[in-house]
Amino acid sequence: MWHRLMLVLTFVFAPTFKGARDETERSSIVDLLEQDVALDGSQPTVNWLLEKAKELNKMGVADALLGAVALGVYNRYDNVTTTVARVRDIKYIHPVGEWRQETWAKTRDRTASILAGKQSLIENDMTLTQNLTQEVEVLAPMRSIGKYIAVPFPFYGKKYVTLEGNGRLKAVALAAEQDPDLRDLKVEVDLYQFNPEALLSIQASILKLWNQYVKEGIAALKVDAKMANEYLSFRVPLVKCNGFPMKATEKSIAALWKGLTARILGKGQAVCPTTSFAGGHPIHNSTGSVKSEEVVEVEYASFGQSLSTLMWQHDFAADKPVKYYKIRGKDEYMVGDSDGAYVHEYCPMCIDIN
Repeated sequence: MWHRLMLVLTFVFAPTFKGARDETERSSIVDLLEQDVALDGSQPTVNWLLEKAKELNKMGVADALLGAVALGVYNRYDNVTTTVARVRDIKYIHPVGEWRQETWAKTRDRTASILAGKQSLIENDMTLTQNLTQEVEVLAPMRSIGKYIAVPFPFYGKKYVTLEGNGRLKAVALAAEQDPDLRDLKVEVDLYQFNPEALLSIQASILKLWNQYVKEGIAALKVDAKMANEYLSFRVPLVKCNGFPMKATEKSIAALWKGLTARILGKGQAVCPTTSFAGGHPIHNSTGSVKSEEVVEVEYASFGQSLSTLMWQHDFAADKPVKYYKIRGKDEYMVGDSDGAYVHEYCPMCIDIN
């Protein structure tokens, strides 16, 4: 039960207690609850919280992971900037679908409001803002006390992942399916910024959550096809290079190939070699390398074995079978191992094996 509550409190009340981090953003809970900002123009903020609380008895593993993402974002961000983003550049963080009837009815109402408010959106540079939803009555279903909250996520054609405003974004996406003129609709988002280490951690927590959604989607395939399809839309094949360990034998190998290994292996840095084909030798057929901690989009993975790769496995991969990851959009394969020690798969079930 506490998972969704933690998520709600993190993004509604946590900024209230930010005094230790930013004195200028502090306000009282009483002031917040007395604000006359609402979902439908009449309900106060407290009713919004009560509405969210209705879902507490339906929480599970994914909601715990969702709460952990939210808490990580709030605890680790450096600053927040307001930006305008195209909805099609955004991936919402959790599934939204008709298996939750009350939520889905609201989504459909929001979709209808977007379609009906098309002219107002055109006159506002195809940008949906909080002010516009307050000024244009037909857009009333799009009103919310919560802003769109996003984090950087530049993978698979997306730029951001939203933690708040997901139902509204789903409504916009449905409207765009019905009216292509709405395909470039934009929204104002509060973009949370992080240092590189923290951002990698946040993105990893998001992918861990999506891995859970994929598991649940597979389990739902024979029960609810529509629900399964929505959950499986989070099947994003991303991997991270952990890097192969450097060994003393590298010096002799580097000398043998006139420094080639030193270049391929990043001159002492832990990296993941890349080859020109699956089954290629990480040195003889090298195309370069991927840096340690770099996140890579992949199309599929495959295994390759030959006498030369067996030698490589013995020298550098602790005799673990070599696994090749086809890098998306490139004729290159990143070299890993079957145990995932040197290349981390955020979602093993997201990666097809060829």
